[in-house]
Amino acid sequence: MSLRRVLLVKIWVTTILWCAPLLTFSGSLFRFVGLPVPTPIVFARLLGAAYAALIVVYVHGVGELDGGRFPVTAVRVGLVSNGLAAVLLALYGIRGAWSSWPWRGQLFMWGSLAATILLAGAIFLAGRQPSRDRP
Repeated sequence: MSLRRVLLVKIWVTTILWCAPLLTFSGSLFRFVGLPVPTPIVFARLLGAAYAALIVVYVHGVGELDGGRFPVTAVRVGLVSNGLAAVLLALYGIRGAWSSWPWRGQLFMWGSLAATILLAGAIFLAGRQPSRDRP
């Protein structure tokens, strides 16, 4: 998969799974998904804003690729954010941090772990491969 496609997938996954829910979900929506309601909610909103900033980096990375430049910053940010998220989710998951949550919440968290591992790997591989994305 090309780096451009990886970044576009990263943009959509980040928006749908993490950014939009953290910025917009009410307590009842968090509960419906099977997640505990963050209290105070301001910390969830701030994390959602940080995800929005990451999306800006990835959008600029796509623009750099379209302009014939390699998106060094987008690749590095993607590796660090997804790599660290994967490590943290794995550690907490192995320790059973969400084992008492409803099945939907557990699925969301294990799915987030899978997504961060896959995205970190895809960014690493696509960012290293010679491709038509690179000038």
